[in-house]
Amino acid sequence: VPPKVEYTASDVARELESAFEQLGTWVERHHEYIAAAQEAYDTGRVGVVAP
Repeated sequence: VPPKVEYTASDVARELESAFEQLGTWVERHHEYIAAAQEAYDTGRVGVVAP
């Protein structure tokens, strides 16, 4: 039987749960802008990307 490891977040780490949820919501809302900025960076067209 292979060894089994279970991980859990500490109470302090769990305080960040709502912040991560908010960040995820922000990413979902702005995913097109993020993708355009990444594409501009990858192709060397670094500068301001219009939302």
